[in-house]
Amino acid sequence: MIKDGKIFGKINVIDFLVILLVIAIIAAGIKFIFFNNGGESDTLIMKFRIEEVDNFVAEKVKIGDSLYDDTGDNDLGIVTDIETDDSISYSVSEDGLYNMTSREGYKSMIITGEVKGRKTKLGAEIKGTKYGVGHSMVLRAGDAKLYLRVYDIELKDEKKEDGGDNDGKNTVKAVITFFCPEEYDFVAESVKDGADAYDTLKRTNLGKIYGIKTDKVTEQAATDSGVAEYEKDGYLSVEFKCEVVAEKTERGIEIGGKNFYIGAEKALNVGGTKVEAVVKDIEIK
Repeated sequence: MIKDGKIFGKINVIDFLVILLVIAIIAAGIKFIFFNNGGESDTLIMKFRIEEVDNFVAEKVKIGDSLYDDTGDNDLGIVTDIETDDSISYSVSEDGLYNMTSREGYKSMIITGEVKGRKTKLGAEIKGTKYGVGHSMVLRAGDAKLYLRVYDIELKDEKKEDGGDNDGKNTVKAVITFFCPEEYDFVAESVKDGADAYDTLKRTNLGKIYGIKTDKVTEQAATDSGVAEYEKDGYLSVEFKCEVVAEKTERGIEIGGKNFYIGAEKALNVGGTKVEAVVKDIEIK
């Protein structure tokens, strides 16, 4: 009740409005600190991927180096892991198909960092800057400067040791059979039991391979007497298996966000050997 310009006859209306304004400012400050800045209580594991970088730049990145978003002016913690592989570039063939190749003197990299932030439904927020998978940026890692993208964001306590990054729902053990219908014989023969297998495009860890089988490659040619089948000299087919922990889906299985189903074509790195394979079978154990 207002009487003589005072609320309840005790507090001046103007003083009351000033008090409300001060409370609103304090509340906004608390919200900013705890939700946009200081409230970053989550420990995030962020992965950054670059498909092609000079060897001398890649060699500058070391575990323990500071990570800094040069685009958004933001500290992103420290490097906790580094993965390197052949560089990934693409060329267009005469029939319009894209072929994956690599360049000598270059590498592809996945840099893993650990940083305090806040996991959101759309990715992560770190010191007021929003990040999502696919976010392009200039990242400084120690002495190196790299133009790359955010590859993965997860909470540290949700990180799976099996490399599958599954959420625990409908998780199964599965055996994937891969078949490479035609490889140079020296490539097929370099695929060995116990080699580590990766999906090259997404660096999904598929564990160690076993059960290798090689066979001759044949081709057909027209002759005067009909169609004849010949052995294709210098080529072999190769088949092998991988046992993985994955999430069962309607189409097949999912490993690290990547779908695997019968008939899916995959570029694989098997112990340093690149092969083009198709998923021949998936057995749920």
